[in-house]
Amino acid sequence: MGRKIALLIGVGDYGTGLKSLQCPVNGVSAMQTVLKNPEIGGFDEVISVINPDVGEMRSRISTTFAQLKKDDLILFYFTGHGVKDMTGNFYLTTTQSELFDNNELNTGTAVESEFIKRVISRAYAERKVVILDCCFAAAFAD
Repeated sequence: MGRKIALLIGVGDYGTGLKSLQCPVNGVSAMQTVLKNPEIGGFDEVISVINPDVGEMRSRISTTFAQLKKDDLILFYFTGHGVKDMTGNFYLTTTQSELFDNNELNTGTAVESEFIKRVISRAYAERKVVILDCCFAAAFAD
């Protein structure tokens, strides 16, 4: 039987143009409690990341998914702002995320959904769960 691993990312602090959020820290904490409880989630490892910058977020996602084995179960949970750019591309925000004066996302300050999809598709684990608690989350499935 494989391991059960969760990567929980919550972002509530932002740069220019994005409203700060209180819920992400609470959401990650609550999810961690449920997943670690042996009578409910029974996860072997729960990795919590609060208010990462772009590099840390990309690195944690890559590292976590790269270490998976075929029989493992991975749960990826993100809570924070989800943003679409003017062409419809979806991004998960980081503490560096900011909007320009025209309300367009500075895409260099966020993690694009295509990156996450690539990392997930390369992971050996056959059981993968993604939970996005953010605006425009349905755009991830497109």
